[in-house]
Amino acid sequence: LNFLQNNAFYLYILMTPDMMHDAGPDVSRFGNKGFHPAPIAGRKARSGNIIVRRTSKIGRHPVKQRFFTIFASDYPTDMNFRKISLLVLILLIADQALKIWVKTHMHLDESIVVFPDWFQLRFIENNGAAFGMHIDTKGGFDWGKLLLGIFRIVMVGVIGWLMHHLINKRKDTPKGVIVGLALVMAGALGNIIDSAFYGLLFSESTPYTVAHFGGHYAGFMMGKVVDMFYFPLFQWNGVPRFLNFLVDSNNYFFGAIFNLADAYISIAVIYLLLFQYKFLSK
Repeated sequence: LNFLQNNAFYLYILMTPDMMHDAGPDVSRFGNKGFHPAPIAGRKARSGNIIVRRTSKIGRHPVKQRFFTIFASDYPTDMNFRKISLLVLILLIADQALKIWVKTHMHLDESIVVFPDWFQLRFIENNGAAFGMHIDTKGGFDWGKLLLGIFRIVMVGVIGWLMHHLINKRKDTPKGVIVGLALVMAGALGNIIDSAFYGLLFSESTPYTVAHFGGHYAGFMMGKVVDMFYFPLFQWNGVPRFLNFLVDSNNYFFGAIFNLADAYISIAVIYLLLFQYKFLSK
């Protein structure tokens, strides 16, 4: 309150059509001279939303004006491609930093117990998709892995175009949809980097040796994806055969070993399906 009083702040009142109806015709039409309807700076006010502005010194302060403009944003999205690119970059750096640390500090199949009985860092590598799943192909060249890499690259391009379209053309897009798509993009890019470059940059990891920079164990797009998160929650010895995919070789529930990139994609997909289904179904 002291901050608002001392700065003679902008008073923004956003009134939806329902609120104006409840307030009565005199308030909704702003017949009093003390009220001056005005759109938010830099944006067109949507029909039914009215901004009440009181002139003050804060209006001449660009930083404070920007703060109040964002806070009272008339649209669900107040994001641009620069912000979302920064988010993707931060997520990607976190994913790659952890993978590189695991790759250069742990033997293959080595485990570090973080929380006893339910959380370990266990280093494995896989040739295929998320959560340690493999793609087996006949012959010397792994065509399945190449197709998976191409699919990921295409998916990244499609998601990038979609985010650009939603940010610039669909002003009603919720922020959650943009952030969810950014998570998917960061996850796909993280696993693409593993496949594309790790075989060229690192030596091979084995149960007896730790990899190092400067090696060369595979060609372009033929590298292995680094996984490390392992949550053996409980042992399920009587698991039905058709549910075997839920346990590992020791019958531990949720035996999949995954990385941050896999987690980004999974969290985003679950969130979008559960909480943004209405928007996505438009």
